[in-house]
Amino acid sequence: MFARVRELSWGRAATWGTCALAFLGTCCLVFSLLACGTSATKDILSAEERRWLATNQDRIVLALETTYAPFVFSDANGHTAGLAHEHLRLVESRLGVRFRRREFSNLDDIFGKVRSGEIQVVNAVTETPARAEFLSFTKPYISVPNVILVRKGHEGALREEDLGRLKKVSLVRSYAVTEYLTRTYPEMAANLVSDDLACLLDTSFGRSDAAVIDLATASYLIETKGITNLQVAGETRSQIRLSVGIAKTEPQLLAIFQKGLGAITDAEHQAIRNHWISAAGQSPLASWKIWAAAGGLLVLVLIAITLVLVWNRILRRKVALRTQALAEESAALKESEALFSKAFAVCPDGFVITRLEDGVYLEINEGFTQLTGFRREDIIGRSSISGALPVWPDPKDREGFVHALRENGEVIDLEATFLKKDRTTFTALVSAKIFLAHGEKHILSITRDITEQKRIHAALRDSEKRLRDILNSVNAYVFIKDASYRYTYVNPKVCELFGLPAEEILGKGDDAFFPADSVREIRESDHPVIERGEMIAREERNLSAADRQPRTYWAVKIPLRDDAGKIYGLCGISTDITSLKEAEEARSLLQAQLHQAQKLDSLGSLAGGVAHDMNNVLGAILGLATANLQSHPPGSPTYDAFATIAKAATRGGTMVRSLLGFARQSPAEELELDLNTLLQEEARLLAHTTLSRVQLKLDLAPDLGPMRGDASALTHAFMNLCVNAVDAMPETGTLILRTRNLDSDWIEIEVEDNGTGMSKEVVEKAPDPFFTTKGVDKGTGLGLSMVFSTVKAHRGQMTIQSELGQGTRVALRFPVCAKESQVQGLDLAVAKSKPSLQASLNVLLVDDDELIQSSTLELFKTLGHCMVSAVLTGEEALAQVEAGLKPDLVLLDINMPGLGGAGTLPRLRALCPTVPILLVTGQADQAAQTLVSTHPGVNLLSKPFGLRDLRKYLESIGLG
Repeated sequence: MFARVRELSWGRAATWGTCALAFLGTCCLVFSLLACGTSATKDILSAEERRWLATNQDRIVLALETTYAPFVFSDANGHTAGLAHEHLRLVESRLGVRFRRREFSNLDDIFGKVRSGEIQVVNAVTETPARAEFLSFTKPYISVPNVILVRKGHEGALREEDLGRLKKVSLVRSYAVTEYLTRTYPEMAANLVSDDLACLLDTSFGRSDAAVIDLATASYLIETKGITNLQVAGETRSQIRLSVGIAKTEPQLLAIFQKGLGAITDAEHQAIRNHWISAAGQSPLASWKIWAAAGGLLVLVLIAITLVLVWNRILRRKVALRTQALAEESAALKESEALFSKAFAVCPDGFVITRLEDGVYLEINEGFTQLTGFRREDIIGRSSISGALPVWPDPKDREGFVHALRENGEVIDLEATFLKKDRTTFTALVSAKIFLAHGEKHILSITRDITEQKRIHAALRDSEKRLRDILNSVNAYVFIKDASYRYTYVNPKVCELFGLPAEEILGKGDDAFFPADSVREIRESDHPVIERGEMIAREERNLSAADRQPRTYWAVKIPLRDDAGKIYGLCGISTDITSLKEAEEARSLLQAQLHQAQKLDSLGSLAGGVAHDMNNVLGAILGLATANLQSHPPGSPTYDAFATIAKAATRGGTMVRSLLGFARQSPAEELELDLNTLLQEEARLLAHTTLSRVQLKLDLAPDLGPMRGDASALTHAFMNLCVNAVDAMPETGTLILRTRNLDSDWIEIEVEDNGTGMSKEVVEKAPDPFFTTKGVDKGTGLGLSMVFSTVKAHRGQMTIQSELGQGTRVALRFPVCAKESQVQGLDLAVAKSKPSLQASLNVLLVDDDELIQSSTLELFKTLGHCMVSAVLTGEEALAQVEAGLKPDLVLLDINMPGLGGAGTLPRLRALCPTVPILLVTGQADQAAQTLVSTHPGVNLLSKPFGLRDLRKYLESIGLG
């Protein structure tokens, strides 16, 4: 079959013969289908399958791609036809159903509808891995090879592997062979088109080097569309194997279609195949052997007829020989005259016959009238030299033309200007020759309009000039080298680079201008361009020829080819990127610094999120603990237990504030601090936890100056340093905490150990977030980062000195402040007091955390306020106020879903202009401060808070 369709074109006889066979085959096929349809056997289905089909038939939609001739397509009458469609109709007749159909022009739309559930059946589709994700496939009912088509004149066969070296290969988008080839040969330059005809036409018109489609479709389209310049050059290893695709969600339908296809007999299948595949160019009638036999028979018939005619002619020749000769001469003359007249009339150039003496026009063709705009009746019988018909606007031009004719007998390609009827001019090439007719000299001239060619040539000259101007002014080194690597063109920038005029550069190689190592590097990039035709884009480092300074260039080099495709040199463009490289290095440094800042920002975001959730938990614990303290006498076990819980919750809140301080890069609060006291408390805590194997020494300056800061944040920082020091001494060791006054303005705290120490590289990375030398699940890498952040927030400095095996010394320096009153510790105990005698408040509590709601309700009950309305969102709070609720006080959480506190506050203030509002938050950042300052009557209450904090806020707003 491959050999029979190598040319893929036939003569008229083959076409008519094929059409006749197709007609007969169609008749047979229709008869067969009608016969089969009348005896459709529903017995091929089980009773359960028949019931399922009857129930689901109306919802099943079958997709048809109507541009896939000869398998499925719309014929001239708009009816669906084709090989696969005939199979589908036969399956439906066997099943006794007719499914609903939808027509599409491409597979992409069909597959999209399958995925969305709108299509359940796809006819005439080949199974591929990608399609198998959403389709199940019946057993294939026809296989056709995929062939490689090229334009006629291509020599030699093409294999599938050869497609990768072609400049462009046309493939139909979404086809199975397209998916196979693009996956197997990713280097192939695929030209994806919408349909099979576009695939063939791109190759026929030279827009692609080859096309790959199935043989039957190629044969059908080439025959029906009259494409005569294509031939088969080879086959791919993949074939189209047409099946019926069923949506993965329809396993019952797949089984039914399998049975329907299985009920088609081999004879019926072969009848359909012979009908459509033969019509597509694979019919035995298209075989050269059949046509050779038919031609031989025709030749025998013609020979017999010729013998009879010759015998008859011999009998008559003696009577009419002279008459026949005269008739033949007359016919030949008329044929020659008709041929000349036709050529004279239809030629697009202007043909003119004039008398030499007076210039009278005797004959013109249609081409001349189109060139000049004159009608035939305007010109014939008139003279070109009389002035009445100024086709030659300058008489001297015609005189020179006639003079050249008389001198030489002919004129070849004389450029002259002609005048049109509308008084516009055009430039033409005129060729003419003198000939004799009826004893007079005449001129036969041919005029060809070259106005457009001259315009194009002028534009080309202007373009070349602009290109030269651009190359001469561009701030890049542009050059051309021949195949021997010698310069044949350089622009002024190259002359400036070499410090020489162009004439001293041309004809020389790089060895005349660059040192040997640079010449070697340049030659390595030139070689593949000239020898293999590759395009090169790369960096080249060499010495500038003029100033001998090291430079870095970016060079792009492309091969230059002549009309035959042979490489005769290269064109290169080089740009000095030395300054850009330096800027890039600087940018990389800045990028690293930015990355470090971004890591710290992400830690801040993490801290804020954790703080919000922890404050809610701690707030609930602290609220319930402090509320229950009121119900028990001081010193009782229950009282002490709740006091311990309150103290633990308060300490947890302090740790959360420390985390927030790290996120804000500023202390949460600033008080006058004695760092000796903080370190002594730190030592007492360490003595009960991690110092069982490590000796702790305190070397504290008795007159250590005070500083202002956040005690909890600093305590947390010192704890991190001490824990790191203990971890660095796995066996035994000594930890020293030392303080001293550096001068009147600075104090210093040292944390020193004699542990394993750190390398220089580790010391440099130690403050980075998430960097740790500990094993998996033994460290977060946030310790030193938080210490560094805390020190920086207190306007301090931190230095780390360490060597492997020599221990580590971390020094923290802080500015001294003027001494104020003694710092008072936080008394967590809540004095037992009776609830306020003020009337019970109507409180609206807005918080999405049920723990906070429960603990806050207990606090208000303890304070004697029982009318508390608790809601989870700002929207619910607004709805209750709009429904008539008149609160005396509103507790509004900032972080909630929906409107949140920030969105609820302005609406709530508009509904209740005078009601006090406590804005509750676990992160008192600038946004919270802005909300408080923007709306009157709003105070900020930080989580976690206890009974004393709530009473304090109520008293501050006059509700205590």
